[in-house]
Amino acid sequence: MKYLVTTIALNSTEDLELTESILSYLLMEIGYDAFEEEGSLLKAYIPKQSYSEDALNHQLKDPLIQGRIKEVQTEELPDINWNEEWEKHYYKPVVVQGGRLAVRASFHEPVKGVEDEIIIDPKMAFGTGNHATTLGMLRLLLDEELHDAQVIDMGCGSGILGILAMKLGARHCTSIDIDEWSIVNAEENARVNGVSLSVFQGDASLLSTLPKANLLLANINRNIILEDLQHYSNALTADGVMLLSGFLVQDLPSIEAELGEYGYQVSRILQPSGDWVALRATR
Repeated sequence: MKYLVTTIALNSTEDLELTESILSYLLMEIGYDAFEEEGSLLKAYIPKQSYSEDALNHQLKDPLIQGRIKEVQTEELPDINWNEEWEKHYYKPVVVQGGRLAVRASFHEPVKGVEDEIIIDPKMAFGTGNHATTLGMLRLLLDEELHDAQVIDMGCGSGILGILAMKLGARHCTSIDIDEWSIVNAEENARVNGVSLSVFQGDASLLSTLPKANLLLANINRNIILEDLQHYSNALTADGVMLLSGFLVQDLPSIEAELGEYGYQVSRILQPSGDWVALRATR
């Protein structure tokens, strides 16, 4: 698959980390799936078939980043296996909750001194534990009581959250994603980790066909979460819990207000890195 790289030169400011977080968030919404930060440069990678100059220009006009961008350049990358390059050079093992869990790829050595581990070969699917949103969701999930629980994982990506849910004692996990490569990757990763996931390609409209769940996981983005919260609420039992991420601290008021429309309130908020947020909500 051919890739493009968009290199964004930023004005050097004290809030450089915040600017890079906001930019990554905005670009993820239009198909960018990997990022490198090199000082005041942000390099964002996207499959050539997903690239739209109009969509990029629209995102770069967001008021939150006005005046912070110096230069933008997009070019095609050499035709090599970029998935393999990213996995080897930018995907590092992650240790969560002081050693309760390690997340690594099959080409990494086992992490010593941890209670459990998940092996994730991400390929084209989002979710290695390296990104702040995934890390926040893993931390929240580790503190849930999941014995015999029915779980739904929306936007499952690599399947990492569903795999952890099953390792923590869930009875069943339905994992849903709109992207075909995520479906294949989630199924592969589940097999590698010795658990079973029911994986489906689709969107929140599938939720009406499923049994009520005790826990719903959604690590996607602000817009999709706001659009689909009613579906999420309807998919849960009366005492069901939502764990949500994929948005910034600035989005919390709109997320909390929409949760309130369906009788939910936020019971816990994590800010694992920069301005990225993960939250727990209950009725």
